[in-house]
Amino acid sequence: MSGIIFGYRAIADYGDYSDGQGHVYYFGRSKQQCMLGIDVSGEEAHQDQKDVLRRKMRRTGLNSPSLIILWVRVQDVDKSWEAFREQLCGWRVERGLIEGTSPLITNVLALGDNWYTVENLGPEDFGTWCRAMTQKIENPPRVFAIDIDFA
Repeated sequence: MSGIIFGYRAIADYGDYSDGQGHVYYFGRSKQQCMLGIDVSGEEAHQDQKDVLRRKMRRTGLNSPSLIILWVRVQDVDKSWEAFREQLCGWRVERGLIEGTSPLITNVLALGDNWYTVENLGPEDFGTWCRAMTQKIENPPRVFAIDIDFA
C-alpha cells in the first residue's frame, strides 16, 4: 500500500552541539489520505506538511516540526520504511554513501524509537542524504544475471 515517509527537525534540541548532537530529527510513515493528498510542489508545501503533522499526527510542542527534511511518497510504505530504518540505524547493512559522505547517526532511544541525531552533517545535508537514500530504496540499481552453459 502506498504511503508517505517523512522526516523533520524538531523545534527542541537534544544534547550539546559540541558533542555533535543538538539537532534532533523525527522520522515516521503514514498511509493517511490527508498526508497523501498534500501537494509537495507549491511554495507553501513545507508549511502545509508542518500543519498536517501538527493537526493529524499530533506533533505539537517541542517535538513539532521546524524544518521538513524528508517527504517522499512510496509504493510499499511498510517495505520502504523498514529499508530506510535499516539505513538510519545501520542494521544489517552498512550505511549508504551519498557523494562520499556517510552520516554518523545516533538513534536517541531516550526520546523514542524514531528520534535521531547526526554528528557530521547539518540539517540541509542530512535531508539531502535522506532523500537520496529513499530514492535508492525505491529505485534500486538493476542487476543482470547471465546464464552461461558450459556444455
